[in-house]
Amino acid sequence: MRAPTFSEKQVAYRKPWILLITVACMGVLIGMYLYQVITGIPLGDKPMSDTGYLVMIGFLGGLFGVLLCTTLQLEMDERGIRYRFWPFVGRWISRSWHELESLEIRSYRPLLEYGGWGYRYGLKGRAFTLGGRVGVQITTKHGKRLLIGVDNDAEATRVIAHYMRRPDHD
Repeated sequence: MRAPTFSEKQVAYRKPWILLITVACMGVLIGMYLYQVITGIPLGDKPMSDTGYLVMIGFLGGLFGVLLCTTLQLEMDERGIRYRFWPFVGRWISRSWHELESLEIRSYRPLLEYGGWGYRYGLKGRAFTLGGRVGVQITTKHGKRLLIGVDNDAEATRVIAHYMRRPDHD
């Protein structure tokens, strides 16, 4: 029998309305800049300079670009658990089953426990999440805690149960 595996990849822009809001904000900002440059009429009582608009467009464009390519990946197999939160944690981090004190699926409250979604620190340790309210809670034998958000919690539960109940994991 083949050992069970789990693999999940989440992307930051999973919901179309978030992407729509992002594009709309950039469109408004670019439109304001173009209006001011083409007509020569400053916008508002205290208008932003043309250079200010370009800096703002560049900054927000870069920020949205990073968010657009942000991914959270989690894998579990007979060797252990691996994860990365690209581009913030670019390399894969691996933990063998022997290094883990516990590993479980749990519901969490992103705003109350970690201050929201993303790469977060909270009273219960670190969290890598891109949405949702369910995650894999990892506790190492050294007491470090990390919560990784998951979408397919039923499959993750099945794989965790298989490896964490094995006597050779102690």
